[in-house]
Amino acid sequence: MAKRTRKAATREPDPLPERAVAAGSLDDVLGHDDAVAFLRKTLEAGRVPHAWMFQGPPGVGKRTLALAFGAALLTPEAGPEREEAQELLQSGAHPDLTLITKELASYSEDAGVRSRKQRNISIDLLREFFDPAIARMSTLPGGLAAKVCVIDEAQLLAREGQNHLLKTLEEPPPRTVIILVADRPHDLLPTIHSRCQRLRLGPVDDDSMVRWLRGRGPIDDTERSNVLRLAEGSPGMADLMLSTGVASWPQIIEPLIENAVAGRDDGSLAEACVKLAGDWSEAWVKAHPAASKDAANRTAHGLALGVIATWARSRLRSGRLNPDALDAIAACSGLLARDVQPKFAYEVLTQKLAEASVTPAR
Repeated sequence: MAKRTRKAATREPDPLPERAVAAGSLDDVLGHDDAVAFLRKTLEAGRVPHAWMFQGPPGVGKRTLALAFGAALLTPEAGPEREEAQELLQSGAHPDLTLITKELASYSEDAGVRSRKQRNISIDLLREFFDPAIARMSTLPGGLAAKVCVIDEAQLLAREGQNHLLKTLEEPPPRTVIILVADRPHDLLPTIHSRCQRLRLGPVDDDSMVRWLRGRGPIDDTERSNVLRLAEGSPGMADLMLSTGVASWPQIIEPLIENAVAGRDDGSLAEACVKLAGDWSEAWVKAHPAASKDAANRTAHGLALGVIATWARSRLRSGRLNPDALDAIAACSGLLARDVQPKFAYEVLTQKLAEASVTPAR
């Protein structure tokens, strides 16, 4: 009998769960009262710049605000079209609202794009997902804009991609609004900055963070304290910590840091950080099929270093560490970014933390 040849499976993922773009209302934005007020005045004036840059620390709500603003731009003032637009926006099915993320690479028709590590937003990704969204005709009657495109983590745009985007910013299609969301705006070309209306967002105030946490239901007191301390006014970071178990990491990591600073480390700090980050990234990729393992690893190690950095800053303020500790954490981050073995990077950090300890005066 002839041996049956197994046909290679073709990758045709259902794009809806990852590409649906749900947008809330400006009324629902947590904090950022001044920014929301500015956007409302812009809407009332009826003169909306075609390009925006929402910039600020990670997780403070920049993308949430950008999508809410986009929803307001796409919503007619009255009539049945208004209700239809609101329903589509809330369900993530509005055809004229596009969100560009690095994870869209997983849905590319190009196998080469799909196989990349998602460390940037390439020109190929823009050509496949951004260009058609900008060029196509609006399908629904809108408000002040016919189409809105939000580019998340815009600082990840490769230089070719930035130059490609610049052409659209210089000659945008009619009634099209593009919103760049950036944690590190200095990574973007000055010519892009010059064509965007910039809106700066800072950390969410403590009272708003506390109210937000109450709305999430019962939370262990220790985890709540950890979240408020580590998130530093970032609801996105707080949500990530609570939903993925990071809120419990300080109880594991901080005693090991104390030992390291005291010169009593036996390798446990490096081992704990590597295990926590490895388990986290594995669980993240399993729950988010479009995410790359490389990007998940980078996020996980960033979370572990965030716990260490928060601890170090508190000891620095109390005079128990010198500023070299923060330099050591930055150096560890740099080693990890260069794909050095994580265990080695944390071992180097452990040694440098011990050297940064301050001996109490006698």
